Amino acid sequence: MSAEKAMAVFGEVTAAGCSFQDALLAVYELGAADARGVEPAPRKKDKAIPPCPYVKIVEAYHQHLPGLPRVRVEEGTKLWAQRKAAMMALWKWVMTSMRGDVRRAETAEQGAAWFGDYFAQAAANDFIMGRTPKSKDHPNWRADLDFLLTAKGFKQVFERTE
Repeated sequence: MSAEKAMAVFGEVTAAGCSFQDALLAVYELGAADARGVEPAPRKKDKAIPPCPYVKIVEAYHQHLPGLPRVRVEEGTKLWAQRKAAMMALWKWVMTSMRGDVRRAETAEQGAAWFGDYFAQAAANDFIMGRTPKSKDHPNWRADLDFLLTAKGFKQVFERTE
C-alpha cells in the first residue's frame, strides 16, 4: 500500500470516530490484505463520540482547582484553539479507552464527570498544588490547565497522587 493511501485510510478512520490505535490497526490490516491480494475484513466503528464540552471542562478545573491559574475562554485566539485541541485529545481518550472491559465514559455527562474526578485527584497532588519545594531552575513554575492536559501532567496526577 502506498503512503498516500495509508494516510487517506488513517484520516478516514479517525474522522469516523475510531481511536488512534484502531486507525493504525486499520492501516496495518489494509496493507497486509494488499500484500496477500485479498479484501480486508470490514472494520467496526467506535461509537460516535459526543462533542467535547470545553467550557464545562474549564468550569470543572476552576471548581476543583481554585488555587491554580484561571483560564479565560476566548474564542478565536490561538491559545484557546491550542487548549481546545488538547482538551479534545484527552476527551477522545476518555470516550474511547477502556478500564478493564468497560469504557471510561460513554456519554457526555460521564465524560464531564471523569474530568471532574481527574481535577479532584490533581487537587490532592502536592506537586501540582505547589506544596512541594520548587527547583531553583523553575522557581516561579505553577501547574495550570495546559499542564494537566499534557501526557506529563496526566502521568503526574495518576502516578504521584497518594
